[in-house]
Amino acid sequence: MINDRYGIPRRFREANKDNAWLIATCAYCEERILLKLEVESEPYILNYFPKGNPPSPPQEIPDIVKKIYAECLTCWHYKCARACASMIGATLEEICNEQGAPKDNKEMLGTKISYLRSKDVITERIKNSYEALSWLRNDAIHLNKDITLEDCENGMLLLEEIINEIYTLPLRKREIRDKYKKKK
Repeated sequence: MINDRYGIPRRFREANKDNAWLIATCAYCEERILLKLEVESEPYILNYFPKGNPPSPPQEIPDIVKKIYAECLTCWHYKCARACASMIGATLEEICNEQGAPKDNKEMLGTKISYLRSKDVITERIKNSYEALSWLRNDAIHLNKDITLEDCENGMLLLEEIINEIYTLPLRKREIRDKYKKKK
């Protein structure tokens, strides 16, 4: 069997003139992957599915928030814009609940955010990030507006800022203080 310069068997290329799908094994993780070869163009455009694994949420965040944030990261990883924006909102909602905001389902996210600010759980800067993400979520869920990947990228940056401010940084500061207390 003679292969072309891209390693595709000639008989395969001739039988699949437009697009071709192959099941292969990933050389890195040894999992099965689905390859899409677009053979009409030169050189071949090769797409693979799934597109790797989504990132994991930070270990510092509570499990209830981590579970929802993991779904958000998955939506972002696979570039599902509307789902990602919706999950950003769900993650915010769970952070509010976990931080002590009233869990009444009738409470709007904006009300929960204001509650956290009034109790000094979040700073004014973080409140502003929360509000921007709340609008993104509303656009995705309620207003049926177009959500772009750029919207989601911005949303993910703000969400990461919130998670760092509420969970990651306080823990790291405490670890540093404890480290230097031990030295005394």
